[in-house]
Amino acid sequence: MNSDARGGSAARRTPSAKGKRTSTPKTHSSPAMLTQVAHRLLSGLNAEQAAAAGAPPGPVLVLAGAGSGKTRVLVTRIIHLIATGTALPSEIVALTFSNRAAKEMQGRLKAYAGSAVDGVSLSTFHSLGLRMVRSNAPALGLAPDPAILDMHSRLSLMVTQAGKHGARNKKFDAFDLSNTLSQLKEKGFTPEDCPVDTEYGTRLPRIYKGYEKAKLAGNFVDFEDLIRMPIRLLRDNPKTAAEYRKSWRHFLVDEFQDTNGAQLELIRLLVGEVGMDHSASAETAGSVGATGSVVTTGTVETMGRVETMGSVFVVGDDDQSIYGWRGAEMRNLLDFETHFRGARVVKLQENYRSTSTIIGASNAVIHKNTLRRPKEVFTARDAGEPLYHHVADDEKSEKDWLVAKVKELNRTDNLDWREMAVLVRTNIQLREFMEEFIMGGVPFAVKGADNLLEWPEVQVALAYAKLMANLHDELSLSKVLAFPKRGFSKNLLEVMPRSEAPAIECLREYCVGVGQAWTTGVLQLLDQVEARSRESRAGNFFAPLEALLSEAGVTAAFEAGSRKRGRYDEFLRLFAREEQRNPEARLPEVLNALALDTQNDNDPENKPGVKLMTVHASKGLEFHTVFMPQLDDDTFPSKPNHTDTGIEEERRLFYVAMTRAKRRLFLSWPATKVHYRVVRDVIPSRFIFEIPEDRWDGPLGKKNEVEKKEFLDGFFASLRANFNDEQV
Repeated sequence: MNSDARGGSAARRTPSAKGKRTSTPKTHSSPAMLTQVAHRLLSGLNAEQAAAAGAPPGPVLVLAGAGSGKTRVLVTRIIHLIATGTALPSEIVALTFSNRAAKEMQGRLKAYAGSAVDGVSLSTFHSLGLRMVRSNAPALGLAPDPAILDMHSRLSLMVTQAGKHGARNKKFDAFDLSNTLSQLKEKGFTPEDCPVDTEYGTRLPRIYKGYEKAKLAGNFVDFEDLIRMPIRLLRDNPKTAAEYRKSWRHFLVDEFQDTNGAQLELIRLLVGEVGMDHSASAETAGSVGATGSVVTTGTVETMGRVETMGSVFVVGDDDQSIYGWRGAEMRNLLDFETHFRGARVVKLQENYRSTSTIIGASNAVIHKNTLRRPKEVFTARDAGEPLYHHVADDEKSEKDWLVAKVKELNRTDNLDWREMAVLVRTNIQLREFMEEFIMGGVPFAVKGADNLLEWPEVQVALAYAKLMANLHDELSLSKVLAFPKRGFSKNLLEVMPRSEAPAIECLREYCVGVGQAWTTGVLQLLDQVEARSRESRAGNFFAPLEALLSEAGVTAAFEAGSRKRGRYDEFLRLFAREEQRNPEARLPEVLNALALDTQNDNDPENKPGVKLMTVHASKGLEFHTVFMPQLDDDTFPSKPNHTDTGIEEERRLFYVAMTRAKRRLFLSWPATKVHYRVVRDVIPSRFIFEIPEDRWDGPLGKKNEVEKKEFLDGFFASLRANFNDEQV
């Protein structure tokens, strides 16, 4: 970057700049060495990548096509900012959507720049939100060390509140209620302005209010709070907002197309109001200031004074926006220049992953979408093999063919199992292929199917750990009282008299007052929990936790050598490893880190076996060979999404699946399916027919052009009939 692009930052660190930061980052590398690293990284990029990584401060949108090296650009950008003196490491915040992505970026940064990048804040949105919430707990009406409400505890609260307000009928679904409240909270609705036009009617505001009250009593925050509370903090506390903007000046956001409205609002508030109104910066970008220095998009002249605003650098691809069902707003990316005026836009269009055949086929599909930014992904790689297709007689035949094909590739091509992936549309399909692989003797690894924390025996141990960390956690107290069985009712919390005091204190007072034989056991358990809680606050947490689980009879309740005991022991080893890795860590921090691991990063990438996962779970991964089975037009695109906007997201999902493949791509579907015991002909996915004929290995399951024409005529006739039925 030329010197004028960092004039503002350089001037800000001079002694004459009112004593502002004059320190330099402490590294094991000299500034000259770090500059060499940055130069080497920039030199290794293509022209578009280098233009993005070296762009001046200010709003920058990088449209990164599939396989275009966006992580490399982000890493180079961070090192470039530090090496040129544009930013201190502590002034940089990089946000991702999964722990896996954050760890990958951190690993690359450390490998290239070592300690020179110490201080860079690299995390998920929710981790950053938790950091802000914990630092400002009193201002947000919370006690110190608020705990994250995990899904199990959240659903328990939903069930309780639904029961209190008469919503637990035969159709009640705790997951549905949880999702409804989640969407309302993300959009900023409170119990007071909560809409009543849902299936819960006027009961929903009362349920919402009761949920929030119970959450506050236990000093809990949910995942929506981790974004909404920082927004409220920045809006209501100008001084606090100014301090954050002074500390954090450069924001980088990965997968920007997956942000929701609340996350965009948080970024806008952190960048600052000046940063959001770039009308001045657009006019003065690159112009010469009064002192002869060049004013960049990082400064704005207001009423004769120059204010520094935050710089925001986002990377995303609207063609890979596949999370609309969980609140992601693709328009955040499409309308970036509206949110951050004067923004630079750089397109990364060269793919370094796939063959030109795969790229050409996937381009033909995604170009059918109308709601997208124009771009043309290309590659310098060879054409490689054509797209392979297989039309099986029925669903069972298709699965048999797939099992045989992966065995063949492993045996004859010597292709490692780990280099093959089977990508399906829904979670239900995962179970079907797991069974086929087991029967066929094919080793496999499933992403998202083996979350240790989901097992009941682990949930028990987790409840004891949570209660140790937070004695006000009534949900965990209830689980602790229930397991193992001790001769007293597990419903004690429901029958005992209540006051404004925490549940654990009310329970102790109740047991002392009753004074019966069974209360001795309850009081002993409470004494054990409180004693081990004090120990964990005074020092390490693993030994007190292990002791509590032994004293309370939890460890002995699981038979040695059993699968339950194995999972239980693995959970304890996880805690022991965490304490060894970070001796300074406190129990609440470890528990919150576990709860934040919402992406379920039990990544199967390095596990032996064919990778089996949904297309959503495959985002960001790549494989030598990819199978896309069961491509009928009711499964992919999913039938509920047979609308204009729904089809476009389904097409993006199909595009993501195709672009996971590096060298070889198989697409298959059955000719017939059994539906309510009736055998019916299958209409293949409409996306299959958007792929040019010259990309295939041959005609799509038809012997000649006449049959092919008849097939296509029938296909489109069926589509027209379905369309007419929907119109009626």
